Amino acid sequence: MNAATSGEATHTSHSAVASLLLSLFLGPLGAIPAIILGHRALREIDANPKTKGTAFAMFGLLIGYGVAVLTVLYLSLIMFVKITGGA
Repeated sequence: MNAATSGEATHTSHSAVASLLLSLFLGPLGAIPAIILGHRALREIDANPKTKGTAFAMFGLLIGYGVAVLTVLYLSLIMFVKITGGA
């Protein structure tokens, strides 16, 4: 018997969904909030077995961390070019 047939209510973590949406649609501005919400969602999902959304949280974290790393690399490259005079 799963939760749907036993009468227990399940729901998807709002933090997990927000993490994924922020990482997808706000780019560098949403990366840090997406990472924070992704970790919060995973803690929430672990604490309550009725809460779903692990995949949303994981993809939000993956994209959030990826965008954050790429942003730091891009800004570092810009600073390097400015400091060295462009050559």
